[in-house]
Amino acid sequence: LIAVALVIVLKLLPALPMPVELAREAFALYMEYPGALSVFCDGRTYRDRVGMARFGVRYARRTGSTEARQPNDGRFTVVNDLSEWMSRHAHEVEKFCMFFHSVKEAQQYLPRFTAIEGVEVVQGSPDNIEVTAAGVNKGESLLALADHLGIPREATAAFGDSENDRAMLEKAGIAAVMANGMPQIKAIGSIVSEADCDHDGVAELFGRLGI
Repeated sequence: LIAVALVIVLKLLPALPMPVELAREAFALYMEYPGALSVFCDGRTYRDRVGMARFGVRYARRTGSTEARQPNDGRFTVVNDLSEWMSRHAHEVEKFCMFFHSVKEAQQYLPRFTAIEGVEVVQGSPDNIEVTAAGVNKGESLLALADHLGIPREATAAFGDSENDRAMLEKAGIAAVMANGMPQIKAIGSIVSEADCDHDGVAELFGRLGI
Protein backbone atom coordinates (compact mmCIF):
# COMPACT_ATOMS: atom_id res chain seq x y z
CA LEU A 1 0.00 0.00 0.00
CA ILE A 2 2.76 2.44 0.93
CA ALA A 3 4.69 1.54 -2.24
CA VAL A 4 1.58 2.23 -4.31
CA ALA A 5 1.12 5.58 -2.60
CA LEU A 6 4.72 6.53 -3.36
CA VAL A 7 4.24 5.68 -7.04
CA ILE A 8 1.13 7.87 -7.12
CA VAL A 9 3.03 10.78 -5.57
CA LEU A 10 5.90 10.44 -8.05
CA LYS A 11 3.50 10.40 -11.00
CA LEU A 12 1.23 13.24 -9.86
CA LEU A 13 3.60 15.75 -8.29
CA PRO A 14 6.17 17.61 -10.37
CA ALA A 15 9.87 17.35 -9.58
CA LEU A 16 11.28 20.47 -7.94
CA PRO A 17 15.04 20.62 -8.58
CA MET A 18 17.21 22.93 -6.55
CA PRO A 19 18.54 26.07 -8.27
CA VAL A 20 21.76 24.90 -9.87
CA GLU A 21 24.09 27.26 -7.98
CA LEU A 22 22.53 26.26 -4.66
CA ALA A 23 22.96 22.60 -5.55
CA ARG A 24 26.64 23.20 -6.30
CA GLU A 25 27.13 25.18 -3.09
CA ALA A 26 25.50 22.49 -0.95
CA PHE A 27 27.43 19.71 -2.70
CA ALA A 28 30.74 21.51 -2.17
CA LEU A 29 29.99 21.78 1.55
CA TYR A 30 29.09 18.09 1.79
CA MET A 31 32.38 17.23 0.09
CA GLU A 32 34.27 18.74 3.03
CA TYR A 33 33.08 15.89 5.25
CA PRO A 34 33.76 12.13 5.13
CA GLY A 35 30.12 11.07 5.42
CA ALA A 36 27.96 8.79 3.28
CA LEU A 37 26.21 10.98 0.68
CA SER A 38 23.11 10.27 -1.42
CA VAL A 39 21.86 12.57 -4.20
CA PHE A 40 18.20 12.40 -5.25
CA CYS A 41 17.17 13.14 -8.82
CA ASP A 42 14.18 12.18 -10.99
CA GLY A 43 12.96 9.46 -8.64
CA ARG A 44 16.41 7.89 -8.27
CA THR A 45 19.01 7.83 -5.52
CA TYR A 46 22.61 8.24 -6.66
CA ARG A 47 25.66 7.16 -4.66
CA ASP A 48 29.25 6.60 -5.64
CA ARG A 49 31.42 3.63 -4.69
CA VAL A 50 33.06 5.47 -1.80
CA GLY A 51 29.64 6.35 -0.44
CA MET A 52 28.40 2.78 -0.77
CA ALA A 53 31.39 1.57 1.25
CA ARG A 54 30.63 4.12 3.96
CA PHE A 55 26.98 3.08 4.02
CA GLY A 56 28.14 -0.52 4.36
CA VAL A 57 29.99 0.37 7.55
CA ARG A 58 26.90 2.17 8.87
CA TYR A 59 24.57 -0.73 8.07
CA ALA A 60 26.94 -3.15 9.82
CA ARG A 61 26.33 -1.20 13.04
CA ARG A 62 22.53 -1.53 12.68
CA THR A 63 22.14 -5.30 12.76
CA GLY A 64 18.51 -5.24 13.87
CA SER A 65 17.11 -2.77 11.36
CA THR A 66 15.36 -3.25 8.04
CA GLU A 67 18.03 -1.09 6.40
CA ALA A 68 20.78 -3.35 7.69
CA ARG A 69 19.06 -6.43 6.33
CA GLN A 70 18.64 -4.81 2.90
CA PRO A 71 21.69 -2.55 2.46
CA ASN A 72 21.40 -2.52 -1.35
CA ASP A 73 18.03 -3.70 -2.58
CA GLY A 74 18.18 -2.05 -6.00
CA ARG A 75 17.00 1.39 -4.90
CA PHE A 76 20.36 2.98 -5.61
CA THR A 77 22.12 3.95 -8.83
CA VAL A 78 25.85 3.61 -8.15
CA VAL A 79 28.19 5.89 -10.14
CA ASN A 80 31.96 5.95 -10.12
CA ASP A 81 32.30 9.50 -8.82
CA LEU A 82 29.57 11.86 -7.58
CA SER A 83 31.70 14.92 -8.30
CA GLU A 84 31.91 13.96 -11.97
CA TRP A 85 28.17 13.14 -11.99
CA MET A 86 27.39 16.56 -10.47
CA SER A 87 29.36 18.29 -13.23
CA ARG A 88 26.70 17.06 -15.65
CA HIS A 89 23.56 16.86 -13.50
CA ALA A 90 23.69 19.68 -10.93
CA HIS A 91 20.61 21.26 -12.53
CA GLU A 92 18.56 18.10 -11.85
CA VAL A 93 19.27 17.63 -8.13
CA GLU A 94 16.19 17.55 -5.89
CA LYS A 95 17.76 16.61 -2.56
CA PHE A 96 21.01 15.75 -0.78
CA CYS A 97 21.31 13.51 2.27
CA MET A 98 24.50 12.67 4.16
CA PHE A 99 24.93 10.34 7.13
CA PHE A 100 27.84 11.20 9.38
CA HIS A 101 29.91 8.98 11.66
CA SER A 102 28.05 10.14 14.75
CA VAL A 103 25.22 12.29 16.04
CA LYS A 104 27.83 14.63 17.52
CA GLU A 105 29.38 15.23 14.08
CA ALA A 106 26.01 15.93 12.48
CA GLN A 107 25.14 18.47 15.18
CA GLN A 108 28.56 20.09 14.83
CA TYR A 109 28.21 20.57 11.06
CA LEU A 110 24.48 21.43 10.98
CA PRO A 111 24.90 25.23 11.43
CA ARG A 112 27.00 25.46 8.26
CA PHE A 113 24.19 23.93 6.23
CA THR A 114 21.43 26.02 7.81
CA ALA A 115 23.51 29.11 6.97
CA ILE A 116 23.04 28.48 3.23
CA GLU A 117 20.34 30.88 2.00
CA GLY A 118 17.52 29.50 -0.12
CA VAL A 119 17.52 25.92 1.14
CA GLU A 120 15.53 23.85 3.61
CA VAL A 121 17.59 21.75 6.02
CA VAL A 122 16.12 18.88 8.05
CA GLN A 123 17.27 15.70 9.76
CA GLY A 124 15.66 12.36 9.00
CA SER A 125 17.92 10.84 11.65
CA PRO A 126 20.02 12.43 14.41
CA ASP A 127 23.18 11.51 12.48
CA ASN A 128 22.20 12.91 9.08
CA ILE A 129 21.62 16.24 7.32
CA GLU A 130 19.22 16.64 4.36
CA VAL A 131 19.05 19.64 2.03
CA THR A 132 16.35 20.63 -0.49
CA ALA A 133 15.27 23.91 -2.05
CA ALA A 134 13.40 26.23 0.32
CA GLY A 135 9.73 25.28 0.56
CA VAL A 136 10.29 21.75 -0.70
CA ASN A 137 9.22 19.37 2.05
CA LYS A 138 6.87 16.49 2.77
CA GLY A 139 4.21 18.82 4.15
CA GLU A 140 3.85 20.79 0.92
CA SER A 141 3.81 17.51 -1.02
CA LEU A 142 1.02 16.17 1.20
CA LEU A 143 -1.11 19.26 0.60
CA ALA A 144 -0.44 19.24 -3.15
CA LEU A 145 -1.39 15.57 -3.44
CA ALA A 146 -4.53 16.02 -1.33
CA ASP A 147 -5.55 19.01 -3.46
CA HIS A 148 -4.95 17.05 -6.68
CA LEU A 149 -7.11 14.17 -5.41
CA GLY A 150 -9.79 16.46 -3.98
CA ILE A 151 -9.22 15.28 -0.40
CA PRO A 152 -9.70 17.80 2.45
CA ARG A 153 -6.63 18.29 4.60
CA GLU A 154 -8.64 17.13 7.61
CA ALA A 155 -9.15 13.74 5.93
CA THR A 156 -5.43 13.04 5.45
CA ALA A 157 -3.11 11.00 7.64
CA ALA A 158 0.68 11.11 7.71
CA PHE A 159 3.05 8.58 9.28
CA GLY A 160 6.52 9.58 10.42
CA ASP A 161 9.22 9.41 13.07
CA SER A 162 11.83 12.10 12.35
CA GLU A 163 12.40 15.82 11.90
CA ASN A 164 12.12 15.47 8.13
CA ASP A 165 8.51 14.36 8.74
CA ARG A 166 7.59 17.36 10.92
CA ALA A 167 6.13 19.57 8.16
CA MET A 168 4.02 16.66 6.89
CA LEU A 169 2.77 15.68 10.35
CA GLU A 170 1.92 19.28 11.21
CA LYS A 171 -0.16 19.67 8.05
CA ALA A 172 -1.96 16.31 8.12
CA GLY A 173 -5.40 15.76 9.60
CA ILE A 174 -3.96 12.88 11.65
CA ALA A 175 -0.30 12.92 12.69
CA ALA A 176 0.66 9.28 13.29
CA VAL A 177 4.09 8.78 14.87
CA MET A 178 6.12 5.61 15.29
CA ALA A 179 7.20 4.30 18.70
CA ASN A 180 10.82 4.86 17.64
CA GLY A 181 10.11 8.50 16.78
CA MET A 182 12.25 11.34 18.04
CA PRO A 183 10.81 12.69 21.34
CA GLN A 184 10.00 16.08 19.82
CA ILE A 185 8.14 14.36 16.95
CA LYS A 186 6.16 12.12 19.29
CA ALA A 187 5.10 15.29 21.09
CA ILE A 188 3.21 16.56 18.02
CA GLY A 189 1.56 13.22 17.21
CA SER A 190 -2.20 12.67 17.25
CA ILE A 191 -1.49 8.98 17.83
CA VAL A 192 1.70 7.03 18.59
CA SER A 193 2.27 3.37 17.79
CA GLU A 194 3.33 0.77 20.34
CA ALA A 195 5.51 -1.08 17.79
CA ASP A 196 8.39 0.62 15.97
CA CYS A 197 8.86 1.01 12.21
CA ASP A 198 10.82 -2.26 12.00
CA HIS A 199 8.04 -4.22 13.67
CA ASP A 200 4.88 -3.29 11.75
CA GLY A 201 4.19 -0.03 13.55
CA VAL A 202 2.45 1.45 10.50
CA ALA A 203 0.23 -1.65 10.13
CA GLU A 204 -0.65 -1.37 13.82
CA LEU A 205 -1.77 2.24 13.36
CA PHE A 206 -3.73 1.35 10.21
CA GLY A 207 -5.71 -1.08 12.36
CA ARG A 208 -6.20 1.35 15.23
CA LEU A 209 -7.37 4.05 12.82
CA GLY A 210 -9.67 1.66 10.95
CA ILE A 211 -7.86 2.15 7.64
